This record gives sequence, C-alpha cells and structure tokens, in this order.
Amino acid sequence: MRLTLRSKVSAATSEHHISCAMWVDAIRPHVGGLAAASALSGAANLLFRSFPNSRKVVEGVPLYLFFVAMLFQLFVYPHFAWSAWKFTGYDDGWFSQGWGADPMGAAKQHERVWLYAMFGFMMKDMWIFRNDLLFFLHHGIAMAGVLTFFTVPAGLGQFLVGGTVLEMGNLTYNIVLLKGKDSGPNVSPTVKHLAEVLYAIGMGVSNYVGARMFATFAKYDGLKGTYWPWGLGFMWFALIAGRSHVHLSRSWPYFAQRWGGKGKGKGKGKSNVRDNAPATVAEVRVTRSAKSRR
Repeated sequence: MRLTLRSKVSAATSEHHISCAMWVDAIRPHVGGLAAASALSGAANLLFRSFPNSRKVVEGVPLYLFFVAMLFQLFVYPHFAWSAWKFTGYDDGWFSQGWGADPMGAAKQHERVWLYAMFGFMMKDMWIFRNDLLFFLHHGIAMAGVLTFFTVPAGLGQFLVGGTVLEMGNLTYNIVLLKGKDSGPNVSPTVKHLAEVLYAIGMGVSNYVGARMFATFAKYDGLKGTYWPWGLGFMWFALIAGRSHVHLSRSWPYFAQRWGGKGKGKGKGKSNVRDNAPATVAEVRVTRSAKSRR
C-alpha cells in the first residue's frame, strides 16, 4: 500500500514537472516579443507624460495613464483581434482554434502581438504602483494569466475577442472618470450625463458579453472536461464580479436619483447634485500618494 501511494505521488510530481517544463518551453520563444512590448508600452508612458498637465491626478491616477490606456483600448486590442480573424478569411473556426503546429508562424502573428501588448500594457505600470499592493497583485496575476494563454489548446480567438470586449468596458470607465458626474464645471451637464449613460450601458454590455463568451470558450474541444475552464473561469468571473460591483455602485445611485426625482430642483428636472470637482482636470489636487506615482 505504501509503495503504491509513493508511486502515485512520484508519478504526479513527475507529471507536474513535465507540465512546467512544457509551459516554460512554450513561453521561451515569446520572451523577446514580451520584452519589446513592455519597452514600447513604457515609452508610450514617457511620451504622454511629457504633454502639458499630463501628470495631474484624477482619482489617484496621473492623466497620462488614462491617455495611454484609452489608446490601447481604442486601437491596439481591437486592431490586432480583428486582424487575426481577418487573416483567416473571417473563418468562424478561428474562435475555437489553439496555437496549432506553428505558434511562431505568420498565421498566429496577430494573436502573439495581442498577447504581447496586453502583457506590456500591464508591465509598464508595475513600477509606478509598486507601493500599491492590491494593484501590484492584480497586475501580477493578470500577467501570469496572459502567459498561460501561450499554451492554451483551444479557444485562443475567443479569448482575444473576449478580452477586447472587457477592455471596451474599461474604456467607458475611463471616460466616465474624466467626463462624468464628478468632473469639473467646465464640463457641461449634458456631457456628464452622456458619459454616465455610456458607462452604465457599456460596462453592463461588456460584462454580459464577456461572461457569455467565456461560457462558450469552456465548451470547446480540448478545453471541455479539463482544468482550463475551472482555473481561467475563476479568474475571469472574479474580474467580472469586481467590475460589476464598481459599475453598480456608481450607476445605480446616479440613475435612481435622477429617475426618483430626488435630484430635481427648481429648473425643470435638472439634476441638483453638488459638483465638488475642481474647475479643470488639470487643477485636481495632487495628494501625497499620487505624487509618488509620477
């Protein structure tokens, strides 16, 4: 009995070592691309922080980080996800495919760059937020998650599109922080309200579509019945749950106040919400913690 148990433990340990070795071997060809993407992302930070007033702080984050994030969300992720699908002639089978026999070949060039960009985007801020434990852990786990997708056996296209959809939700969050209800009086009430509407709808749709796409991802051959959906699903839905909490905490009170009439003043239904924000984004007070993030 002892010998059998010892043999099983030894076999499991050997299998674990083999899996780790295969994972390292799969990532090794991508090290150069990951390093280049991290360097280019850091260069984007340096470029945007050189603009006037770009180091002023909104919600504890320097403005230039908003600019770089929105650049990635609007152009980088959608472009490479779309280009990857276009390269296949818009074949629906692309969504369920893995890396295939030649992950470094031309057929997977756009998928590689998408993952490089996601990794580099997160890596560029690790030093800036090195004293923020939650941020550091969040980005560290997310970067590890990106690395695991260099070995995913199926559903690579589905992940790229799902990740892009979630980033579209993040885009609406960046917009609402900059132009929403808490922005300064230089932003018109109409623009503030439109930003809140965009966020309320955009983030809700992003979370819903992201959840549905992962449910489909988990059913692909090569993933169904394995540990992939469980491990990735935990991280994916934990992320969506956190986003949903932030989303509802902001949007629910805002629209409840407007629709419930509590915010109506003398001016025919105009919101009476106090605006304590500074006159311009550039005049946001820089806190001691924010200074350390410059």
